[in-house]
Amino acid sequence: MGDEIDRGAAGWHWCPVCRLASSRGGDCPGCGRAYVQVPHAGVPGTPYRPRLAHGSGFLTGAVSAVVAVAVVAAAAVGVTLLYTRGDTITASGQLVSPDSAPQSQKGNSSFAVDAFNGATLTLPGSWKANGTWGEDVAGDLSQIASPVSIDLSVNQGKAFLGIVNAEVGDPTQTGSEFLSVYSAAEATGTGATVSWSPVRDLVIGTYSTQAQDFTESQSGQVLVKGTFYAVSDTQSGELIIIETDASANQASILPALETALTAIP
Repeated sequence: MGDEIDRGAAGWHWCPVCRLASSRGGDCPGCGRAYVQVPHAGVPGTPYRPRLAHGSGFLTGAVSAVVAVAVVAAAAVGVTLLYTRGDTITASGQLVSPDSAPQSQKGNSSFAVDAFNGATLTLPGSWKANGTWGEDVAGDLSQIASPVSIDLSVNQGKAFLGIVNAEVGDPTQTGSEFLSVYSAAEATGTGATVSWSPVRDLVIGTYSTQAQDFTESQSGQVLVKGTFYAVSDTQSGELIIIETDASANQASILPALETALTAIP
C-alpha cells in the first residue's frame, strides 16, 4: 500500500491500529477510531486485516442458541423413543424385561383365532408364542374330549393365554363337565391349594360362555391367579376352552385379557 501512496502527501490519513489509509479524514471502518495524518515516512505496507465486527458477539450467541435448541430437541426425541421403545427401569433402578413392563408403555398384539372363524383377538402389550402352554391346556381338555386342536398359545412374562377346541356332542354340557372336574380339585402336587370362584356367564365371540376364576396359594401367599372359559359353539358342536393364567405380580392383567376376549366379534 505504501508504494501506491505518495508518502507524506498532503490530505492522506491513516489508522495506525488497522493500518488502513484514506484520502479523506473520518473514522476507521475497522476499529472506529478517528484517522490521523499520514506521517512523513509514509504508511507501512502491511496488509489490512479487519477486526471482527462489533456484532460478532451477537452472532456467536445466536449460533450457540441454535445449537442449544438442537441439543434440547435431540434429547427430547431420545427421551420419547426411550419411553416408547426402550426397556423399563423401576424407581429403584432395576431393569424390567419387556415382557413384564407396564402395559401402558407397550403396544398391542393381534392374533387370528381359527376357533372363532379367524376373528382377531387383540391382547394388551407384547405377547409371543409359547407352544408348551397350549399343549398343557389341550391336555386338560383331552381328558373329556378328543381330538383337541390348539388355536393359540402365547405368553407375556409370567402371564399365559391358551385357546384349544374339540368337537363334542353337546358343547354346553361338556363345558360344564370340564369346569366341574377342575373346580373339584383343591390341591396341587406341589402342596399348594386352589380355590375356585362361582361360575359366571358371559359372551365371547357371540357364543355363550361359562367362566370360573381360580387362585393358587401356598402358606397364605398367592402364587397364581387365572380363569377357565368354556365357550359353547352349539351350531358347530364345538367346545372352546380358554385359560388365562398369571403369576401374582402380573395378575392385574387378567381383567384386560377378559375384556379382549369379550371383544372378539
